[in-house]
Amino acid sequence: MESVIKKEIQRFSEQKFTSLFDNIIVEEPLEIFINQKISPYLVTMRTPGDDMNLSLGLLYSLGIIAKASDVESYKVINDHQLIIYLIHTNIPEAKIHSSFSSCGICNSQSWEEVNFHSIFPVFDKAIRFSSNTIHQSHIKLTESDDYFSLTGGNHKVALWSEKENKIFVAEDVGRHNALDKVIGKCISGNLLPLKNYIAILSGRCSFEMCQKTWLAGIPIIVSRGAPTSKAIELADNAGITLIGFARSESFNVYTHPYRIENERK
Repeated sequence: MESVIKKEIQRFSEQKFTSLFDNIIVEEPLEIFINQKISPYLVTMRTPGDDMNLSLGLLYSLGIIAKASDVESYKVINDHQLIIYLIHTNIPEAKIHSSFSSCGICNSQSWEEVNFHSIFPVFDKAIRFSSNTIHQSHIKLTESDDYFSLTGGNHKVALWSEKENKIFVAEDVGRHNALDKVIGKCISGNLLPLKNYIAILSGRCSFEMCQKTWLAGIPIIVSRGAPTSKAIELADNAGITLIGFARSESFNVYTHPYRIENERK
């Protein structure tokens, strides 16, 4: 299934309509089944592509899997359905079967159910990043080809390690999905915890985005947009350095600024 389609539209400009074809980002449902095909464990709206990595990231953030080896195999049924076969059978009962491309904690019925605890705490104060690395991370997000330049309708997330010379990039109509996709790629490569990585976000940083980053063991978030109050609160408690409004020459540090070393001193 394509991630971008063309659709004929009418553009109004200079007091007249003109027919043209516009690039549209695709949003379609994905039903994720676990161990059987009776009813889906999770239904999420997403941009097609990287469906397996998206599924791994989602199941990891829900605490259903902890590593790639928890998955025995998987089967793509069609463009909208995927079965994942797990090694273990102690799977939490699905209470809510739907999620949305804009929602990170839709599967939790109450605030108390939201997982605040990461198996990879990132309180390690020895982890440092240079201010130049932060500036470079802003550039890294825009280096690769993207759907946004075509459609203007999607989010982009990158996980970058300057130390390990690795970068993982994903795009989706939903920012939570984009983050789940790149975390899923890292789960597939058995790279967690991602203590040497920076999470680079094209949009704002919400609580859910911060939580998913924490669960992956990432010590720093660089966002082009603003963070929310709950994201700042979680980052402060988790020891995550949270950066917002990242630009080529400036950025705002909301929590744990000690982790950023100024090379121009």
